[in-house]
Parts: sequence; structure tokens; C-alpha cells
Amino acid sequence: MTTEAGRWTAITSHVEGGIGWITPNPHVDADARAVIRQALEAAAHHAGNPEVKTIVLSDFRPTSRPDDPLLATLYQKATALITRSAKTLVIRPTSANQVAPKQPRPCYVQPLTLRERQVMTLWMGGLSAREVGDRLFISERTVESHVSNGYRKLGINSRIELVKRAAEFGL
Repeated sequence: MTTEAGRWTAITSHVEGGIGWITPNPHVDADARAVIRQALEAAAHHAGNPEVKTIVLSDFRPTSRPDDPLLATLYQKATALITRSAKTLVIRPTSANQVAPKQPRPCYVQPLTLRERQVMTLWMGGLSAREVGDRLFISERTVESHVSNGYRKLGINSRIELVKRAAEFGL
């Protein structure tokens, strides 16, 4: 895990398993504009990082000034960088009614095998079936089979849903 400590103060940013995580820093009292500006700078930074396959913006509250021209410009630039980089962007908004569980525990329809967990973890990082297969020394078709079985067992239908609920699944 690489932490971008000291680079930004209003947000925290780190890379873990091919995912660039960006969240507001709960220990800093920053205005919404600074938080959004730094989050977009971090997203642009992750877009240029070849190790990052998926960028997750998590726990951001809506701003009261969505029409701010500076933020609109930064948003357009970050979006263009992410689009050109062909990375997956996941936005996980926070909810005032959302209560974090005291103990994180995986929520499965059925438990995953060790190999399915390995495949799903790499898949969640944005790798293609061929790239996952090359890393685990298995065929593309086997990877696709493990992904299909994993989706069924986890009760999900997409890679985006897998990334959104990764912590819930213990991945």
C-alpha cells in the first residue's frame, strides 16, 4: 500500500491492489471547495499511475456549490485524464443514514474458494481476463469461469458492484 501522505491535507489517498482510493480526511476541518479540489487532483494523479486500474472516490458529501467555475474546470480536467487513461472510476457517496458495522464481515450468498478469491481480487483491480490468467498461470476461460462463479456466489452482476462492495466481501 502506498500512501500519499503530506501531498494533500483535506483528503487521504492511497493505492492498494491496483485501486487508487480517495477519501476526505476526517481529521482536517477543510471547506468543501478544498476537499473537492484536492480529490480531483488526486484522481488526476491516479489516472497517470500505471499501477492503478480503478479509482474509487469514497465518502464524499455533496457540495453546496456545484456551479463553482474552478471546480467545474478541475472536474473536466480530471474526467478527461481518467477517460484517456481507460481506468474505471467508482464513486461511493456517503449517506447520513449509513452506519458502519462494528466488525466488518464478508457477506456471501456462498463462500468463495481460495482460487475464486485470488481471481476476484485481481479482477477487482481492473485486470483483464488474460492479465489475471497470466498472473495465476491459468487460461482466460478459467478466469472467466471463476469470475462468473464469484459473481453468482456473491450475489452481484458487475465489476463495479464488486469494487463498491469489496470491503463487505472481505476482498
